[in-house]
Amino acid sequence: MTALYDQGSVDDVHYGRDIRLELDSYVDALNAYYNRRPMVHAFGRETLPQKKDYGSGIKPVVGLKTGHRIGVVPKIGIARYTYGFRKVPYASMIQADVGFSTGTHGWRANLLGDKRFESSDFHLPAIATVSQLEVVQFRGLGNDIEDSDEKFFDVKQTQWSFYPGIGFSFAPGSDLTFGPIVRSTRTDSVSNNFLSQTRPYGFRTFSEAGLQMKLHFDSRLQPDSARPRFVVDFTGAGYPGMWDAETAYESLEGSIATFFPLNFATKPVIALHGGGRKLYGNFPYFDAAFIGGGSSFRTEHRQRFAGDASVYGSAELRVPLFKISTVVPTDIGALGFTDAAKVFVDGDAPGGWHTAAGGGFWIGAVTAARNVNVLFTNQKERRVMVSLGFAY
Repeated sequence: MTALYDQGSVDDVHYGRDIRLELDSYVDALNAYYNRRPMVHAFGRETLPQKKDYGSGIKPVVGLKTGHRIGVVPKIGIARYTYGFRKVPYASMIQADVGFSTGTHGWRANLLGDKRFESSDFHLPAIATVSQLEVVQFRGLGNDIEDSDEKFFDVKQTQWSFYPGIGFSFAPGSDLTFGPIVRSTRTDSVSNNFLSQTRPYGFRTFSEAGLQMKLHFDSRLQPDSARPRFVVDFTGAGYPGMWDAETAYESLEGSIATFFPLNFATKPVIALHGGGRKLYGNFPYFDAAFIGGGSSFRTEHRQRFAGDASVYGSAELRVPLFKISTVVPTDIGALGFTDAAKVFVDGDAPGGWHTAAGGGFWIGAVTAARNVNVLFTNQKERRVMVSLGFAY
């Protein structure tokens, strides 16, 4: 098929509102006049052309997150985009950013690139990372590990990784990627440290290469998605017995979060989150199935427990209370939660389940998602928690 496009200008012709856009939303179409550019194929369907399809632009990259053990981690960087005819959402992108942990004094730097093609959902992403924040502590395997001097279990590791791939964008904000991954780690040997005394597999230096597949789907970004809405993440990787990997091993990891808005009063939300990780074969210590931290078990240190498999689940009730209309709109709400998690070692789960519960409030700026949470828990070691953003 050959596509023909006309170039030039038209005088004394006036266009009305875009009928196709008006069918989706009359309000959005009020000031949107007919666009003579053809529809664009993106995310498996024909959609309206982008507002910008030529030139380039530079945008800042700013982020901020918190975590038990890693403290506050600000991130700053820059991204450059180029735009092209019928290339969605851009023709190419390159981004560089760096973050620093106030808790571990470690850092993480990323270099990302992405190449898009005309009228295609396939693209070529790549990411290179140097990080000292991938693993911050290791206490051995099992649920019944004693809680003692945390510095004894500190991990001082630098990890280099490179993951180029082929991507398929099947929906807005959703992607499936597949490609080779190369990783190299160096763990510093500190005297009177758990790692230097036990020297687990993967200690000191370890280099490996394999294949990885990643899936991310967020139905909240779909204009016609049905409620409840959900977010799914899945990662599968395999490493053959080469370089420092003595034998082949594989890993599977996944999580799902669902959100149930309740249509009464201030429209509270029930949020559920669950997931797990499973490793097959002899794996290096830093690839263990960890629990601990906001993504799996919020009241414990990040990576507090480790095993060859893990499972975790959480439930939250988020109740908006009221809004304050000022220069910066502010949301205030109440939050209650319960968490449960455990790890497995050779099919057994010594020590059993870890559970926690609590409640508190949040204060959000502009939107409820950009918030500060203050929670009071039933855990003796962590009665009060302050964090940025919801756990999921």
